[in-house]
Amino acid sequence: MGKTMSGNINIRNEGALAKELATKVRNFPWGGFAREGSMGALYILEFQKLANRFIEIARRLGVNEGDQQIVAPLNATSPGEATELYQQLQPLADLIDAIDVEELIRSRARACDDLRVRLSKIGDANTQAFVEEAVTCFENDLHRSAVVMSWLAAVHVLYRHVLASCLKEFNAEAIRVDSKWKLATTIDDMGRMKERDFLDRLAALSVIGRNVKQELVKCLELRNACGHPNSYQLARNTVAHHIETLLMNVFEVFG
Repeated sequence: MGKTMSGNINIRNEGALAKELATKVRNFPWGGFAREGSMGALYILEFQKLANRFIEIARRLGVNEGDQQIVAPLNATSPGEATELYQQLQPLADLIDAIDVEELIRSRARACDDLRVRLSKIGDANTQAFVEEAVTCFENDLHRSAVVMSWLAAVHVLYRHVLASCLKEFNAEAIRVDSKWKLATTIDDMGRMKERDFLDRLAALSVIGRNVKQELVKCLELRNACGHPNSYQLARNTVAHHIETLLMNVFEVFG
């Protein structure tokens, strides 16, 4: 209960901050962008700082997820670019103003509950424990960790399935594609293959369908984006979808 209450307080605080920043974005004296010399440059710099802070908090709240306008920090160095940035952020400011923070809290709770219901359907106790760590990361807004851990667990489940059910067929398909492939006899051996190639081999054997493979490739790409130091940012809606995709298509099927 304490963790939930603490999380709710954080959401309320972030919601209040987002609304404050939305007001500042809307009321920023953008006419200053066109002032000559260092004064105009100062206006542009201040608005750029405000815009990136606003984008960051909007992303953390999961607002307008997937909109290219808030995927990455925006850089404005000229009056025209700063004005365009100002205009781009106005719809986002409107969305922030319309947020019902209490409904957002309820929505987040429902998302966590849904994931835990699906988690309970995993048959293997070890797999369930591993995925539960990923869900716990999600609940605590450790987004990158949740993505990476859930993907590692999913790949391990698929490796284990191949080892138990279709290792001979897997090796035959691997050799057909790459004559230099050394026969795999353990899970570690399968780890020699690139994960994207591994998904291709599974699809060729009909272990997973074409549409499932496409979704798992997206999960792999997200894992790659989250698994290395970079400026990539993501919101919890993306993480929830990633975990749910793995739960429905890997853990509940093969776990």
